[in-house]
Amino acid sequence: MYGLPEGLDLSFFVGKALSDISFAISDIHFAFEGKVWITLLSSFQHQQKADVENYRIGVMQSLPVTQSTLMSLLELKVTDVHGDEKGTLSLTFSDGQVLRFFDDNTAYEAYSFTDGEREYFV
Repeated sequence: MYGLPEGLDLSFFVGKALSDISFAISDIHFAFEGKVWITLLSSFQHQQKADVENYRIGVMQSLPVTQSTLMSLLELKVTDVHGDEKGTLSLTFSDGQVLRFFDDNTAYEAYSFTDGEREYFV
């Protein structure tokens, strides 16, 4: 809805391990080390290592989810992060998996996150 803030330094994600994933009907909550978290309210893409290596799209899902491969990300560290002009937040994990959060809801926030101090709404 709002897009990523222009010029926002997302490097606070790098080096943080994903410690918890909580599923609800209307959101998925991702908790990282250091009070960093993401709450997803819209759609996402999860590419496991084999998907990335073979140039496959992976899993694209919207809420609510009834099954998921996201648990394979637990305890992995973020090694790369970037955001784009469309509001997509992409996280690459230590084993090569990629998780993307899309800003694809024009009426409501698609996801929110915090750097441990400030909360951002996209």
